[in-house]
Amino acid sequence: MPNAYAGVLDFCTCDILVWTILTVASSIGLLLATAPYWYYIAINPDEPLNLAFFIISAVTLIILCFLGIYGAIKKNKAVLLYFAIIMLVMITVTFTQITLTLIALSNCNDSGSPFHFMCDINEIVYFAHSTVVVLIGLMCSVCAFLLRHRLRKQEQDPDNVY
Repeated sequence: MPNAYAGVLDFCTCDILVWTILTVASSIGLLLATAPYWYYIAINPDEPLNLAFFIISAVTLIILCFLGIYGAIKKNKAVLLYFAIIMLVMITVTFTQITLTLIALSNCNDSGSPFHFMCDINEIVYFAHSTVVVLIGLMCSVCAFLLRHRLRKQEQDPDNVY
């Protein structure tokens, strides 16, 4: 009798090297996702709120990138778990940020709004970038969870080396 989950199990039981490479590659994608933040800083250096917002966002992504790379290369299960959970939190924060941006963009006529600086950005670029960050964060989280799963599986069964 064929196993209905054979394809999924085969995918999840890929070699540890494959999940390490995917985790490092998705972490590098996270590093590349900081580019629009530096662009936003370059085009509008006059607003201190803009500078603080975009610098904090970019530096946070850079730190998370190196955390993911470190956890994957060192095969540290605790760091991989922390990285995967932080990526899920980052996705939630990004969705909250998108919601606040939509609220700010709906009220651009009010110059007293604390989010009025968001009215100066290119909406298409902002939402495209936010979508890319969410997708990369999801890929980082899934790859880190699966790499950690493979490391635990190998630790439990040392004869089972793929």
